[in-house]
Amino acid sequence: MKKICFFSSDSRPLYKKNIFSILALPEQYIVHVRYQEKYVNFPSSSLQNLKGKECCIFFTTGNDLTQNEKDRVVGNISIRDAVIKEINLTNDTGLVHFYLELRGYKNWVIDSNQEHIIPPVKFVSELNLTDKNENEWHQRVNALALNFPTELFYKLNIYNKKENQIIHPQYNLHEKQSYLSLQDEENYYLDIAFFHTGDGTKMKSLEITFDNKVISLNVPSPINIGGLRDNRSYSIYTQSLNSKSSNCYIQFNTYEITSDKSQKIYSDYDATILLEVDKNMKRSAQFGFFTLLTALSVAYGKILTDSYSLQGTFDLALCMHTLLVAALGFFSAFKLYQLFNKK
Repeated sequence: MKKICFFSSDSRPLYKKNIFSILALPEQYIVHVRYQEKYVNFPSSSLQNLKGKECCIFFTTGNDLTQNEKDRVVGNISIRDAVIKEINLTNDTGLVHFYLELRGYKNWVIDSNQEHIIPPVKFVSELNLTDKNENEWHQRVNALALNFPTELFYKLNIYNKKENQIIHPQYNLHEKQSYLSLQDEENYYLDIAFFHTGDGTKMKSLEITFDNKVISLNVPSPINIGGLRDNRSYSIYTQSLNSKSSNCYIQFNTYEITSDKSQKIYSDYDATILLEVDKNMKRSAQFGFFTLLTALSVAYGKILTDSYSLQGTFDLALCMHTLLVAALGFFSAFKLYQLFNKK
């Protein structure tokens, strides 16, 4: 099968960090990768034709920049599939910017006799590939474990707690940034899968930072991971907003404590997810409806007191109307208290 392939190598820490993030981020999240034109095996005039095409992302090992290209012994490890969403060629820097929408994890093997269009010669090419299965997240992490020794990998997803549905990323075209769209005053949960590439003798910790004015994340600080693999879930509650919307970054950093427990040693690799919390329009509509219902019950009661003499004999109609007013008032007040914590 032919696919467009993107390669990120071990030649610089930034490129390895990109691979770490690509493994961590949820499906449909868009990542930004950039290459010099000379490493892209497509003419600049045809680049826009690549938009919407399926592709895959590889991690290249052995790309030692201190050696000549012909002397480098490189290997390529498949990470996951993606779709090309946007392409920009910037003349001032001579870079081609690709925005890739992440899809499932995949183990592709590059067919032989294509050495002239793969790293270290080219880093974006259309190649013949063979599917070798082993397409689960933990299998892709395990495939590159030797290149990330003693590293704590994690896979991130956020779910709506009420419906137990995954929150799929959205994309801001102007800011060229993916985000997860949440509603204020709602419950969600953060689902994390862990894979520690070490031997388990050293405990790794995950530190999560966020803006507590926008969200509340019920998570220990830090999260200590002693096993080699684990799954954890943590509750997220979005705060009530005073504005139409608010943004919040969730930053994930791993570290380990030195043997004398005097300092933290942070990993070179991290991940960030952007949340956009919007005013819950459904709740706003409910608030307006039950407030109106409360006002109507008060007005109805006033009409009753003006229309009937409370000093007269028993009146069944008055009794029924009074019960209706009381029921309306109680129901609307109860719903306001239940939904909005207002009395």
